[in-house]
Amino acid sequence: MKPTAYSYIRFSQLSQSRGGSLERQSMTAQEYADKEGLTLDTTLKLRDLGVSAFKGKNAREGALKEFMEAVETGKVKAGSYLLIEDMDRLTRLPVMEGLAVFQRILAGGIVLVTLKNGMKYSQESLHNDWTQLMPVLFDMSRGNAESERKSYLLGKAWKKKKEEAERLKPMGDNAPMWLAYVKHKDTGEEEYVEIEERVAIVNRIFQLSIDGYGHGAITAILNKERIPPFKRQGTDIKDNKRVTWGTTSVSRLLGNRAVLGEYQPWSIGGSLQKRTKAGPPIPGYFPQIVKTDVFNRAQEAIKGRKINRATKQTKNFNLWAGIGVCAGCGAAMTLNTKGVSRLDKNVPLTYLTCSNRDKGVCEETGVRLDASERVFLEILATTGNLSLVQDDIALQESQLQAARGRLIAEQGKLDGFIQDYEATGSRSVLGAMTKQEQAVDDTKNEIARLEALLAANTVIDRQAFFDRVDLTNRERRNQANALLKRLDIKVAIKKAGSRSKLAYYNVYQHEKLIMKLRDEAGKIDTGSYSPDVTMRLHDQGELKEHQLEYNVGFGSKKLPKVQGRTS
Repeated sequence: MKPTAYSYIRFSQLSQSRGGSLERQSMTAQEYADKEGLTLDTTLKLRDLGVSAFKGKNAREGALKEFMEAVETGKVKAGSYLLIEDMDRLTRLPVMEGLAVFQRILAGGIVLVTLKNGMKYSQESLHNDWTQLMPVLFDMSRGNAESERKSYLLGKAWKKKKEEAERLKPMGDNAPMWLAYVKHKDTGEEEYVEIEERVAIVNRIFQLSIDGYGHGAITAILNKERIPPFKRQGTDIKDNKRVTWGTTSVSRLLGNRAVLGEYQPWSIGGSLQKRTKAGPPIPGYFPQIVKTDVFNRAQEAIKGRKINRATKQTKNFNLWAGIGVCAGCGAAMTLNTKGVSRLDKNVPLTYLTCSNRDKGVCEETGVRLDASERVFLEILATTGNLSLVQDDIALQESQLQAARGRLIAEQGKLDGFIQDYEATGSRSVLGAMTKQEQAVDDTKNEIARLEALLAANTVIDRQAFFDRVDLTNRERRNQANALLKRLDIKVAIKKAGSRSKLAYYNVYQHEKLIMKLRDEAGKIDTGSYSPDVTMRLHDQGELKEHQLEYNVGFGSKKLPKVQGRTS
């Protein structure tokens, strides 16, 4: 029976596949197998294409590792052959580490063949003639030295490119996929230019995020409209078959500060070849395609959705998502449709129910969605502002959202400086950290200023507010929901009984009870547990002067019975 041979093929750069490296190594292995009467196995694909052997990645996590494990488990039988073009295909590690890889393969009874010189190595051959090791060690030393030299030269080249990048000179085709790298033949000048249709898609994604759409919803919209995903041009990825957007792509795009024109240099080092930031980002390197306030508003919207994550999304946006919770168990409230109205078969009966009820761990009864949304409007009028109905106030709200998003970025930079200072104790880092602390404080002051402005623009005329609020489309519902989330409002909802028309809504802000609403067949009574809510109700004409002293927000246990509007 013919011995089995396995061909191991490796090269460091995918671009080498265009130079015939793959075909050359494959053909040489087949020719050797035919000449020596070996059966070349094609079931075990031993290919590390674009994998470096300088730091041992191929032996640590690549196809070579799979082969060695297959030998040790008996999947590859002793007496089999491993064919490699040259010793540097196997390893470019320092000699002693490379020798350990070499010995591990031979220890499994494998015959190792270097096709370039036709040499065969096995435990038996080395036992009979240990001098065979001399050229092996020499080749390993030469391969490692060559890689060390290339690494040094590449490091110098990278350092030079980084310095050029700091002078805003393009380093080549390293642009994000909404930009094209152009080198003018006549002048030799290089630049990055916008791909207009992709820039428009990026800006739309950011606006959808601001409008309240999560990563999954944005992905669904892009795929439903058959908008093609971005693909980098180039032959190295010609086999990329991706035709739809994924949530990961959307998530990465929304967090990519390259849309602001920033370029973040990276370096790879250490025994684990970990990718780390090589210094601070370089502003103005790429063309900025998204306005800074738009980027920051999107970050704040994303943060709000993470904090107030609902357990389940519905086809029609749930106003209570991330806000309404079950008073019994604290789980999120989701939408469930149970048939149609007896009076009008075109009207579905939709309920707001505890997400734990279907799991059998909560027995709370759901409330009718239409009734709950009337209560939602009451809460909105009492705790919110005019940003939903007045453009100048909406601008202040968007500025606040952008400032909060900017605070996330500024705090992240400060955290990075703190870590660097703790690691190095550098005085220059300390200076940068002090400057960044001031930037964080300035942003916090800006947020406080905008919050004060919005607090002064509360709803006074409730009926006019109700008349102008439009919650019939998803975008407006998103905005209303996002407003209460930004105010850190949570509402515990409870139905008095399965056949009762009475429901209770306890409203919390920053985890403190601020008001209670009692809805009985459309008659809504409001009680305040906060001085701020009390004064708002008074300013809106919902509380009389003589009722202020009885309001629980000022310490009394007596709740005022004030009828609210039902439409």
